[in-house]
Amino acid sequence: MWFNDKEDDGVRYSNRFDPDGGGRIPLPTVALVCTAIKNCLDEYQSGAFSEIPFTRVMYKAKYDARLSYLEDFSKKTKHAAIIPRLCRRLYKLARKHAKVDAELVVQNILIEDAEVEAATKEWEDIVFSDEADD
Repeated sequence: MWFNDKEDDGVRYSNRFDPDGGGRIPLPTVALVCTAIKNCLDEYQSGAFSEIPFTRVMYKAKYDARLSYLEDFSKKTKHAAIIPRLCRRLYKLARKHAKVDAELVVQNILIEDAEVEAATKEWEDIVFSDEADD
């Protein structure tokens, strides 16, 4: 695990999970987690579990697409700072889960309705490359 407790890699090697020191999970990490979730969903695509190996060959293109979309979304919503705020929130929650700096993570970050509306408008017509097959 990355942030299961104070001894996990996310805490011990925090420079890998917060390389710029801004208290944010990097987008490549978010894209990797999203791709791993996609793998889990794929395993239940038929309604019953069927193991699908989470390998580079099977999921690199999906990872690359997710990272590209996250980067594009971040650029298009830069004025609302949705992605940086989300990445900061994920980092704080991960550290809180690991019981690291608990006193620093009690502040809630709320997303404003205008930010949600702007994000929704930007993404209404976007279709992920792997959705075209669905």
